[in-house]
Parts: sequence; structure tokens; C-alpha cells
Amino acid sequence: MNNSTCIPKIFFCDAIDSNASRIIIPDENIIRGCVPQFIKDYDFLFIINTLLIILIGGTGHLLNLIAVPYVYFRYPNKFVRRWNQVTILSLHLSFCDLVYILLGLPFFLSFYIKHDFTFSYSLCWFTGMVRNLNAYTSFYTVAAIALMRMTSDLNSRMTSDLNSSIIQWTLKATILICCSSWIFSFLVLSPSLFNVTWGGVNWGRIVPSPFTGMCDDQNCLLPTQSFSATQILRTIGMDLPFVIILSIYAVVITIKLSRFRHILQDFNLLNVHKTVWMSVLPHLICLIPLQVAVRIRWLTSTLTSIIAFHWYMWIYVANFFIYSASIKDFREMYKIFLKDCCNILTVLPRRIFALEMNNLEGRNNPGLES
Repeated sequence: MNNSTCIPKIFFCDAIDSNASRIIIPDENIIRGCVPQFIKDYDFLFIINTLLIILIGGTGHLLNLIAVPYVYFRYPNKFVRRWNQVTILSLHLSFCDLVYILLGLPFFLSFYIKHDFTFSYSLCWFTGMVRNLNAYTSFYTVAAIALMRMTSDLNSRMTSDLNSSIIQWTLKATILICCSSWIFSFLVLSPSLFNVTWGGVNWGRIVPSPFTGMCDDQNCLLPTQSFSATQILRTIGMDLPFVIILSIYAVVITIKLSRFRHILQDFNLLNVHKTVWMSVLPHLICLIPLQVAVRIRWLTSTLTSIIAFHWYMWIYVANFFIYSASIKDFREMYKIFLKDCCNILTVLPRRIFALEMNNLEGRNNPGLES
């Protein structure tokens, strides 16, 4: 794209022609076309980082989604204690992250390589929708895993003398949680998906951003609007799950330290500490820098914001190592699956070769067949 096709000093929301075959990229400071100069200067770093996330995260989540069901159906008597609702949620988390990686990140590569959005606005909208929907659902799944582990541990300690637990996580309840996370995430995202203006406030729109190389929800401020409604939606989608975890964590700690501590007298907080911080730390480490960079952009450069975003994307790799690869039984499942694959790859050529040899001998000695 050359300078003549650029629209300088126009807000994203006003620079989109939804009927055009290509996207017109606005830029407040046109330098060598419509792409910020730092994108051209550091594109190789962004390409390498994106490729690493695709290769490591994509391979890990794909292995998890294939190996665990394979072992479950092929060796049902092994790892019996792992065939539970947490494992189902872990597979659901891998699915969300895999879709985010495979359907969202390749468009980043396209932008960094070509320095241009070369696809239609409809595809831009679709990629923004898929990426954000899977991101929100992923965060709510992480929260569900944490809550399930906390309540399961609480049940096992508080109801040791009872016939049933206080809270039972059934298969139906787990499936309902997975479905609800998708529905709620879509509802949170829908105002920006459909460019809703409600209560005199514009709630955002999926638009291309040359500063990050992606299509994302941006706020289209109305003249009477003094705040970004998009940030409210992002807070609900990204921060609310972890606020819920920390709130329940605070309740447990408060009870433990209060005069009602006898309720949890046999409850070992060590597991709770591990569960909570294993869920929250990746959020703090990967997401908080991005939120700080975006929300105080007047104090940070655009380059800082995009570096923070590329750092944030590693959370979709971290989820695999935290919730799957860190568990010994899961690693054993991966070994069994890979070993069986190697055996198949070793034995299959031999069988094909033996079959071909038998056919060849049959053709050379037709009398043997009679």
C-alpha cells in the first residue's frame, strides 16, 4: 500500500469500507506507507515470536487433545483417577487455546510479512471474533478448573465421614460449564461484534489496527462519550474470572483466620495456595503488562504496547504446560501415545513390504496359487 491509498489522521472506526475488497488502514503519522516504522524495523522479531507460539503451543495443545482421548479409549484401565471433570476442562482449555493459535496468529504473520492487511473486512471481523471469543472462554475455563479443584479438595476434607460431597461436579455439570463459558463470552463480546450503541455509548467495533497487526475491538467514541466502553467489556472477559478465584480464596482464608476456623480445621490450605496461584500467576505475568501498556498508552510508546501484546500471547502456551504437561499422568499419556505411534510407523512399512513380497511371489509362481 502506498501513500496515496492511506487515510491519515482518521479514526479506525471511520476508515473502514465494509464493501471494499481490501482494508484501508488509517495512520496518524504516515511513515513509508500505512505501516508504522517500528513494524518494519522489528518485523523479524515479531515473526519469530509468533512462529514459536504457533509451533510450541499448537503442537502441545494438539498433542493433549489427541493423546489423552486416545489413552482413555485404548487403555481405559490406566490412569483411572485422571478420568474426571478436571481432565475434561483441561481438554476444553486446550481446544480454546489451539483455536486461538491456529485461527488467530497466522493473520499476524501475514501482516508482518506483507506489511499490509490483504484480506477483506469480513475476514478481519471473523478473525477478531474468533480470537477474542476463544480468549474469553479460555480465561473462564481456567477459573472453572481452579474452582473445581478447590471445591473438590474442600469436599474430600469436610465430608470424609459423609456419604456424599457438599458439591458434586458431574459430567453434565461440567458440560454445562463449558457451554456456558462460550455463551457468556459471546454475550460479553457481542456489543463490539455488532457495533452496538446503547445508552448513548458506543460499545466498540472490530477494526484493523496497523499498530498491532491484528483485527481487534476498538472503541468508537461518540461526542458525548468520555470513557472507553470496550475496556469495560475486556475487564469482564479477562479479569472477572480471576477476581472470582481471588474472592473465593479470600473467603477461605478469612474463615480459616476467623472464629469459625473450626469449619476448615482439617482443610490443608497448601493445596488451595497451589491451585489459586497456579491459575492467577500466568494472568498476572502475561496479561497485566498488556493491560497497563494499553490503558496508559499516553505514558508508553506504541512499540511498548505491541511488545506487551506479544508477551501476552505466551499465556496460550503457558496454559498447556501448567494444566497438562506439569501433571505426571498426562506426561505418561503422551509417552504411551507417542510410543504407539512409533510402533505403528515401524511395523506398518514392514507389513506393507511383506504383503508386496507375497503378491510378487504369487505373480512369479502362479502354480502355487492353484
